Amino acid sequence: SFIVYEDSVPDNYIERLKSTGMQVALSPWHDKDSWNHDSPPMTNAETGELIPQGARYKTGDRKKCHRHGIIKTDRKCSWREMNRLLQDILHCPYIQKCRSLKGAYEYFLHLNNPEKYQGYFKDEIIKMNGFVIEPTKFEQGILYDEIITNIIEYQFTKWTEVCTYYHGQPEYMLLLSSRPAIITEVLKDNW
Repeated sequence: SFIVYEDSVPDNYIERLKSTGMQVALSPWHDKDSWNHDSPPMTNAETGELIPQGARYKTGDRKKCHRHGIIKTDRKCSWREMNRLLQDILHCPYIQKCRSLKGAYEYFLHLNNPEKYQGYFKDEIIKMNGFVIEPTKFEQGILYDEIITNIIEYQFTKWTEVCTYYHGQPEYMLLLSSRPAIITEVLKDNW
């Protein structure tokens, strides 16, 4: 996982990320996040001068506009190699190993952080090179329920109508192809 700042990321970073061939997801621009604490006291590395608590930012100050990102690779890659690659492409601070892919992805919208800004939207997330997160069994049930509800609501009677409706949404398309019998029965009932 990584973070990029709007004021330092190169103009062509999206194209360069795509060209890696690795699966990438980027959050919406987080331009409304605020600090929930004062900056800690620290020492200026060059001068040795003590910088007091709250001198850099205070509780409630707006954070720099940034994006969170996740990159997945199918090949073995060291942290150092990936860090160098992403710093070259994004001019970002160091990367972190992603401990929870799902948790990192949900943080794009602050889904499990109600104390943080809640106005970022799912359709603002950028996915590249087939990025997808496999849903849990429970989440699959929710997605199936949504698919069936939409089939009934929109009175779909053909596979092509369902596939057209969910085109470009791999989490749904994977489910549609894995259990077509359920969907076929609902389509038959509508027909």
